[in-house]
Amino acid sequence: MDLAQRRLHHRRRTQRRPSHPRRLGLHHLGDSTALIASELATNAVRYTSTPFQLRLIRTEYSLTCEVIDDNSTSPQLRHADDTDEGGRGLFITSQLTENWGVRPARRGKAIWAEQAVHPA
Repeated sequence: MDLAQRRLHHRRRTQRRPSHPRRLGLHHLGDSTALIASELATNAVRYTSTPFQLRLIRTEYSLTCEVIDDNSTSPQLRHADDTDEGGRGLFITSQLTENWGVRPARRGKAIWAEQAVHPA
């Protein structure tokens, strides 16, 4: 399967599932989840040349945003200077979440960020 076919397959696979916090009944987390997903996905695009997977995982007490890519290098939390053009993504993510981390994946790594969900 070539790269274009893998992307199409991935798109079809992920379109079957609810993928937005509002569809998961978490209206109040929509904006922060979109920002977290954007920051994690931007890192995957910037530092890998292969497709990546973005997942939202809902439990009773948390909503986890996870990006899996083929790069095994773990990102580092930085405190960017005012004049730096980049380096704020993980800092922003850490400020919006209860927990975040990196774990090995089958190929590469999974970086995840967990927001608290307050049960109704």
